[in-house]
Amino acid sequence: MHKTVVAIAIVFGLLCGPLRAVERVDFNLATTQNLLDLCSVTQADPLSREAIHFCVGYIEGAMDYHDAVVGEEMKPLVCKPKGTTRNDAVLVLVAWGQANRGNAARMNEPPVIGVVRAMEQEWPCQP
Repeated sequence: MHKTVVAIAIVFGLLCGPLRAVERVDFNLATTQNLLDLCSVTQADPLSREAIHFCVGYIEGAMDYHDAVVGEEMKPLVCKPKGTTRNDAVLVLVAWGQANRGNAARMNEPPVIGVVRAMEQEWPCQP
């Protein structure tokens, strides 16, 4: 498991280009940008292990909550294919973040909104 997390962190570092170092304030998760900073951490960052674990846990929790509150009366926003992994979700969020990097309004939203926006774009539900 640890090797997988480290490998993901390395991939993120390669995909994301120049990044800011993770700061302790990012762990407060006031914004989607904070979450993206954690999820895009490079292995060289002194907080890389904590950041990637926090990222994966947050995304998993957000998606578990989405799945739990969706019922017969509420249309789901995200329809992940069977076999989708936590790592897949992190990659989706990071790619979405890169595509929306210049959108200050999106980056300043609560992180749960950013997670749902990214997942909904990648895995929309069919009407």
